[in-house]
Amino acid sequence: MLNITNLRETLYFATDRCKIYLSSLSRTDGFFLFCYNKRKEHIGYVVKGKGDGLMRKIVVDMQNFLFADSIATAFRNSDYEIDVIRTESPKDTVELCQVYKPFVLIMEVTGYTPWNLCERLKLRDEVKKMCPHCKIALIVDSNTERQAAIEIRDAKKNGFIDQFFYGSMTAEYLMDQIYAM
Repeated sequence: MLNITNLRETLYFATDRCKIYLSSLSRTDGFFLFCYNKRKEHIGYVVKGKGDGLMRKIVVDMQNFLFADSIATAFRNSDYEIDVIRTESPKDTVELCQVYKPFVLIMEVTGYTPWNLCERLKLRDEVKKMCPHCKIALIVDSNTERQAAIEIRDAKKNGFIDQFFYGSMTAEYLMDQIYAM
């Protein structure tokens, strides 16, 4: 039986075994719970989504910050139980995937380092070592990066990636495709 107590801005639920504190990471689309035992030692956590299940995560590694932000905003405002984690640079991608264990990693491909296809496939290999079930999706602007678009199509055909998208698609289409992965 849970007893709910409200102390200032911190909510906690007391059980016989532990106290579960609602963290400052709470948002309208989900919350993060820390679980402590009687000695106040951290013994676990639970990430709850909009519904009853756990919120799935995707990591977005894109050079175009505005496009990455629009993807995050679209998911935040949707009914999908998906949380978007954005990287600051490709250097952060592997570490964020190790921490969050996303079900999809989305990376933008351009014609120059560190966003070219070769670098992205190296990141894919590192992520797959830690998260073998993580799906890999690449996004490219097919109008300005025609050669990269052809190479990405071939990477999908040869089984190196799970999905690819062109930057000209709508946010709704992208969300549906990611959810279906």
